[in-house]
Amino acid sequence: MHYIFPYDDNGNLYPHPYYGTEQALSNPPHGWNLLPAIDATDTTAQAAYQACESLQPQQYIVSAGVLTPNPNWPAQQLAQAKTTQITLLRAGYMQTLAAGFQATITAGTYTFGWQTADESNLNALQTAVANSYLSYPVQYADVNGNPVSIASASDLTTIEQTAAKFMAAQHQQVLTLIGQVQAITTATPNYLSAVEALVWAPASY
Repeated sequence: MHYIFPYDDNGNLYPHPYYGTEQALSNPPHGWNLLPAIDATDTTAQAAYQACESLQPQQYIVSAGVLTPNPNWPAQQLAQAKTTQITLLRAGYMQTLAAGFQATITAGTYTFGWQTADESNLNALQTAVANSYLSYPVQYADVNGNPVSIASASDLTTIEQTAAKFMAAQHQQVLTLIGQVQAITTATPNYLSAVEALVWAPASY
């Protein structure tokens, strides 16, 4: 049994090497170079074939006509892991923002939205009360659109200040976690596990 590895001019392996009884390919991939058939007992060939089977052909390259482990693979693997984890962190951050924040006012503790429309509505409400268009108590919607009774200017201020603290805390949290991910290098013990351990958790505010 033999392995045959196609590779490109940069030494990158073709994702689907051959394994079988043939020592030459009658229909090789167009545009790819071919290593001579390698005996199935060769441990490097075995490992390279498994890497391709695992959809990670980047683990091995062809250098000077020899199949060899890719010295850049750890850094490439880490870069991929970082990109994935940062995407997950940003998704968690956005989910937390979408869920809104809790503020305790005279009527109780409620969850309010943080988006620009919510802020604009709150500002408009404050302006209307200040200009005597409305008087307390007034109604303001929570994150689900349910009306909440606002008893005083202090309630409005509490909602605004809590929103600001909430946003600042979540923003700092995502920046901190992304910074920690980016700081991990291949010199870090169990660097891939270290990246995956940095998961999103909403910050207190």
